[in-house]
Amino acid sequence: MNSNSLNTVLSYYQAGTKHQFKEMAEYLHPNVQFISPAGKLDGKHAFIKAATGFFKMVESLDIRASFGNENRAMLAYTAHFPSPIGPFPAAALITLEDGLIR
Repeated sequence: MNSNSLNTVLSYYQAGTKHQFKEMAEYLHPNVQFISPAGKLDGKHAFIKAATGFFKMVESLDIRASFGNENRAMLAYTAHFPSPIGPFPAAALITLEDGLIR
């Protein structure tokens, strides 16, 4: 059974893959933070700009595994990019606050 946090995260990714960026932004907390080996982003504006660029490049996204509880969700997915990048396996651990991705 999916938790509410997992449903929110899955809806966010679905909106992104459909290039529905305004809808995608609705799932984000104003103080969203993104941390990766490439760097850190703080705030909704910076995050949505980067996420929009990401989803514009992705041809498709396959979610291989997902689970969540009341305030966290975990996804393992493969983002499929055009050549020469190709399939890119990734994982995300996402915290939610007030029902929004934080």
